[in-house]
Amino acid sequence: MFVVFRNPSDYMHDLFEGYSSNEVVCIDKSFAGIFGWLNAFHNSISINSKINLPFKKIWYPFYLDYKLLDKYYQNGESIYFVFFEGNRLAYQKEFLDYLKTKYSKCKLIFRYINILSKQNMTYYSFVKQSYDLILTMDKKDSEREGLLYVPNTYWNSYRAMDNKYERDVIFLGGSKGRISQLDKCAHLFDKIGITYDFYVADCAENEKIEKKGFHYIKNIKYKEYLRLLNRSRASLEILVQSQSGSTLRATEAVFFDKILLTTNSMILIENFYNSKYMFLINQKNIETIKEVIHKNVYYENKKMIDHQCMFDKIIDFFEE
Repeated sequence: MFVVFRNPSDYMHDLFEGYSSNEVVCIDKSFAGIFGWLNAFHNSISINSKINLPFKKIWYPFYLDYKLLDKYYQNGESIYFVFFEGNRLAYQKEFLDYLKTKYSKCKLIFRYINILSKQNMTYYSFVKQSYDLILTMDKKDSEREGLLYVPNTYWNSYRAMDNKYERDVIFLGGSKGRISQLDKCAHLFDKIGITYDFYVADCAENEKIEKKGFHYIKNIKYKEYLRLLNRSRASLEILVQSQSGSTLRATEAVFFDKILLTTNSMILIENFYNSKYMFLINQKNIETIKEVIHKNVYYENKKMIDHQCMFDKIIDFFEE
C-alpha cells in the first residue's frame, strides 16, 4: 500500500485526485473550513521551525484510514508512506516517529519536486536523517547527493471539452531569471510566424519586457492553466539555472498530447522522450518546429509518466 501525502498546492491536488492503479493508493485526508485553518496553523512548517507547538497528536486519528492500513499491515503487506516536498507533516518528526512506531516495518519516502536550493536545503539534513529513501526529479542532484532519480510523474482528471486553438505555444512559470530566454524564444517564434502567450509570475518590474504575448501575473489556478494549455498546440519548458531534470511541462505535454519545446538537453535520455513531438529550442530545430507545429500529436507511451512508474521504482529499491 502506498499512502501519498501531497503538498497543499492546487496542481498537486489535481495530480492525484481520482487516481487509481493496480496498487492500492490511499490519499491523505484534508480539512475544510475552520478546522482546515486550525490544522494548517498548528502544523505550519514556518511556525514550528521557530517554536514546536504542542498537542499536534490530536490530529493524527483524522489523517488516514487506519482500519484499511491495519488490515494490510496484519496481512504482511508492505506499507510505503510517500511525502511530497512541501507537505506540512513531512517535516514533523513526531508524526514520522508515530508512523514508524505504529507500523514498524513501514518505509518512509520523501519526494523532491524541485531542485535542491537554498530554499529547500534548510530541511535537507532532517530529510536525510528521517527517511528511508529520497527521490529527486533532477539528474545532477541525484548524482551529487546519492538520491534516487525518478522523473516527475503525472496524471490528471481534467478532460478537454474542445480543441479550439488560440495560440501555437504557451509558457507558464515564475520569472526566476528566465525573461531573457523567453525573449530569445519570442524572437525565434516571431521570425517563423509562430504565435505564443507567455504567462510569467513574480517578475520584478525592472525585468519586465513590454511585448505582445508577454503576460505578467501574480498567480493562476492550475485548472485555468490547463484550459489555456488545451487551447495551445505546444508547451514551452525553460529550465532554471543549474536544473537538469524535466518539469511538469514535459509530462503535461505527454499526457495532453502537446508538442514540447524545451531548453532541457536531458530530455533526450528520458524514457518518455519522443523525437516526433519533443524539440530542443535552438536555431537548428526552428524550421522543423515550424513544419510540425500544426500536426496532430499523440503519445503512445503515456504509461511512462504514470505515477505507477514512481511506485514501481520504490518497490524495486527496497526489494533489491
